[in-house]
Amino acid sequence: MVAQERLAAFRLAVVLFTLVVFAALVSAMGAQRAQAAFALLALMAIEPFLFSKRRAGPWDERDRALHLRSLQISVGIVGLVLTAALWTTYGLYQHAGTISVQLLPWAAWLGWIAFLFIQSVTILVLYRLE
Repeated sequence: MVAQERLAAFRLAVVLFTLVVFAALVSAMGAQRAQAAFALLALMAIEPFLFSKRRAGPWDERDRALHLRSLQISVGIVGLVLTAALWTTYGLYQHAGTISVQLLPWAAWLGWIAFLFIQSVTILVLYRLE
């Protein structure tokens, strides 16, 4: 397993752990307060210490190409999902005149989690296909 695969597996583990903690907190505290579980995404701040270039070595052309391909796929899917979410919100609240401000952090959290999840899975799949 190359360094980029280990990094993707680490990110995937952090995202899944965050979602599990969030699901556990929703039942105990409610959805608004359970958003505190998303602070666990800060665990990704230790990535530079675990996956530094000194330990992993330089990326070759194949690694760069797979990384760029995973970025293209994840940005495209998340962009499509967020656009659909915005249009759905517009359709649901167009006659109300306003939307709840509490919806905005949900869009940001879920968009970021979806991006990390899709990019990590895409990297792992692309390395297995190569």
